[in-house]
Amino acid sequence: MADFGAVPIWVYPQSGADPTKMFFSNLTSNGTNSLNTNGVSSYKTFSYTNTGPVNNYLYRCNIHIIDGSIDPLDFGGIAGSLTTGCIFTVTDSNGTVTQTFGDWPLTNNASWSLLAGTDIDRDTGAGDDSLTVRWTLAKAGAPLKLGAGESLNFTVRDDLTPLTQFHIMAQGIIKP
Repeated sequence: MADFGAVPIWVYPQSGADPTKMFFSNLTSNGTNSLNTNGVSSYKTFSYTNTGPVNNYLYRCNIHIIDGSIDPLDFGGIAGSLTTGCIFTVTDSNGTVTQTFGDWPLTNNASWSLLAGTDIDRDTGAGDDSLTVRWTLAKAGAPLKLGAGESLNFTVRDDLTPLTQFHIMAQGIIKP
C-alpha cells in the first residue's frame, strides 16, 4: 500500500494501473473528435484504433452530449427520435465488421440505457442540458480486447449538427 497523506491508496502493479500503459482517447474521424456531424447522405464513422503492436483492452467509453433541452425520447436536444440512428461496431485491421453492439441503433437518449444500464446522468437547468453516459464494457464480463489494427467505431447515420457538443472517449489499458 502506498501512503499519499491521510488517504491510503492501494497499488496493484499487475492490474494494468501503470499510467504509462493507459489510454484515454477520443473517437475521431479525419482528425476531428466532434460527433455533431451530418451522416444522412454519407455515414460518418468515428473510431479508436489500436495502432500499437500489443493488445489494447477497452474498459469504458464516456459519452458526453451537451445541447438545449434534453429529454429521454430525443437524441441530445434534437426533438424526437433519430430516423436511422447511430451504431457501435468493432472492425478488424481490414475494416471488416467483426462485432456490432446490439441489434438496435441508438435513436434517442433512452436507448443509451441498452448499452450502459443505469450509468447515465442527465443534468438540466438554465442554458444547455448535458447527458453523460458511462458505458463500462468490462461490466459485461471482460474488457473489449482490440488487437493491432482493430477499431471501436461509432457510426453517425443522421444529422447531428444541431447538437452543441458530442464526444466519445475510449479508456483502457495496453498490455500483451
